[in-house]
Amino acid sequence: MKPRGNEGRHFTLGEWADFARKVVPKDGIRVMEAHLENCKKCRQAAHMMMRISEVAKRPGPTEPPDTAVRSVRGMFAIHGPKKSTPVRSLVAELLFDSFRSPLQAGVRSSEAGARQLLFGSGDYRVDLRFEPQEDSDKVSLMGQVLNVTDTAQALDSTPVVLLHGRKLFAESRTNQLGEFHLECVLEPRIELRIKLPGNVEVSIPLIQPFREDADLNLEVLGLSKVRDSRQGRKSTRKKV
Repeated sequence: MKPRGNEGRHFTLGEWADFARKVVPKDGIRVMEAHLENCKKCRQAAHMMMRISEVAKRPGPTEPPDTAVRSVRGMFAIHGPKKSTPVRSLVAELLFDSFRSPLQAGVRSSEAGARQLLFGSGDYRVDLRFEPQEDSDKVSLMGQVLNVTDTAQALDSTPVVLLHGRKLFAESRTNQLGEFHLECVLEPRIELRIKLPGNVEVSIPLIQPFREDADLNLEVLGLSKVRDSRQGRKSTRKKV
């Protein structure tokens, strides 16, 4: 490269790259250094090229020793994340409904009050009791989860949630006896889910047991209903 004199003309980036790599003749270096004293633009270009040259001189990536790779792989196999077991989802079966129980002799009708439901899924039973709250649209839902084949199994802190699609309505956890309590406004197509041991999730489609829109989900549980024309509520009747 034949460096130019300091006649007010700027050096190119290629020339400053040669300057940074120190491949410019000694007399050319003196000319370019003198130019840098009075040219801010070329100082910036020379500084950039010198930084690029320094980065290019850094050693490149090297492959780790095979012994180190084997050691890391062995540690990861022992302490690495375990493969997640897929959740097995089961739909519980209705085993008992207090609304379907025969009425006592001499009773002609019974208005909807507390309602008892029993569901089963495999070795587990879920006992539910609905009670309407006075002066409120909310319902008190009390329940208990039991393993009928192993009554000593601890079901403490088992997650219990009420869902409407993906919307969370209410949530709770069981105590040492497998009991839980929820309060919420039940809507059509609401679902109770209980996470059981062994990565099993039991799903229970619930009905609205007290309001007039209960018939939207009665078919899910196969329940019969009769409307009480005086009270405007669902009730069961038995003629005597």
